[in-house]
Amino acid sequence: QKDFEALAPLIIPVELVLRIAALLGFAIFFKRRRIAFATSFGLDSVPTRAALAWGAVFGLASLPPVGAVMLANDGFCRLIGIQPSEQPIADLFLATDSRLVLVTLTLFALVVAPAFEEFFFRGFAYPALKERFGSVRALVIVSVAFAASHLHGPSFVPLFVLALGLGLAYELTGTLLVPVTMHAVFNSTMIVQLFYQRTHQ
Repeated sequence: QKDFEALAPLIIPVELVLRIAALLGFAIFFKRRRIAFATSFGLDSVPTRAALAWGAVFGLASLPPVGAVMLANDGFCRLIGIQPSEQPIADLFLATDSRLVLVTLTLFALVVAPAFEEFFFRGFAYPALKERFGSVRALVIVSVAFAASHLHGPSFVPLFVLALGLGLAYELTGTLLVPVTMHAVFNSTMIVQLFYQRTHQ
């Protein structure tokens, strides 16, 4: 933990830049191939305000079931002798005294992570797998990959359930802006919770 916190001022900005660069790279790729970026991800199929509104509604609606799964998962982990723990990023958020690190983590959680992860998992991987395996198996595969990508065993099941919701939101609305907004809303509640813990510990 101490080593991670010491390296955070370097690791986090680099991670931020890499993800933004990846998004720009994909945008350039689509432009050079003359693929309509907005159309491919349904960004022009639903009015922006409506997509944002649905994303907010779905994001808030996801909190009770994912929260219940978190509690059940924590109980199960304790039952089998695994101590529930926060993800390293959350631990860093609680421990750091650096305002720069706090601002960077908040920006990452609310903007970069939702945009990048939804673009990659729901916008890119899901349609490709859906074409080959069908929607149900593609949704499960992508959700497993999403949960595993966070590299935190105790969070796997809740993240898998969240990913199922994000995938269903994309499937139902046809626009990537809905799961991006939903993801950002969910992350914002986690950030608020972490700020509360920081001020009451």
